[in-house]
Amino acid sequence: MTNEETIEFFLSNRDDKTAAFTLKIVPGAKNVIGLKIPFIKNFLKRNKDFIKDFCMFKQNQYYEIDLLIAFSIASVKESFEDKIKKIIPFVKKINNWAVCDSMAAYVYMIKDEREKWFEYAIKNLKAEEEYFVRFSIVLLLDYFAEEKYLDSIFNAIEKIDRKEYYIQMAIAWFISIAYIKDKKMTIDYLKIDTLDDFTHNKAISKICESLRVEKDEKLFVSKLKRKQTANYKY
Repeated sequence: MTNEETIEFFLSNRDDKTAAFTLKIVPGAKNVIGLKIPFIKNFLKRNKDFIKDFCMFKQNQYYEIDLLIAFSIASVKESFEDKIKKIIPFVKKINNWAVCDSMAAYVYMIKDEREKWFEYAIKNLKAEEEYFVRFSIVLLLDYFAEEKYLDSIFNAIEKIDRKEYYIQMAIAWFISIAYIKDKKMTIDYLKIDTLDDFTHNKAISKICESLRVEKDEKLFVSKLKRKQTANYKY
């Protein structure tokens, strides 16, 4: 299936309400058609014979085409080295959180190569591109938020000195997931972290918003909040 045929099919199924909602919650999304993510995943599943063709589609034509490319690249069953060759140029051009997070959550990892992925994610916390950093954080929270890795990850995120909103929110999200996985390690970290106040407090807010955290725990965690002034940028 060609790029043009795929775009034509997507356009024929557009929904204006979905497009309006997407534009509201995904700043940076360009040329939104108006398709829900399950529709795109089902399309990919029905057309899996074309998955390698989808990986080669031109990026940043339509928001939904970018999602299709992201799911295609991420889901191909191939070695770390081969997958990274496709991921790097794509992630460098990502312009919104939704494509970034969808790709990270869909990455197929060969079991014996998990350590390579971990090292790759840690390394790219130092990347220049905003969404390359966020992609790396989301990889860590999706696949490595466990006791074995937490100390290393906490040490690494301490060194991230970025004010971009979607990087700071990704760090906060990671910490909230880490709390679910290991409460003691995460509380110990929050007591001594040197994160900016915005990120620190957002992490606590996300923990307190979680339905998986008991009320008495939320009361305790909320006491770790700091007074702050705005220190992020969109």
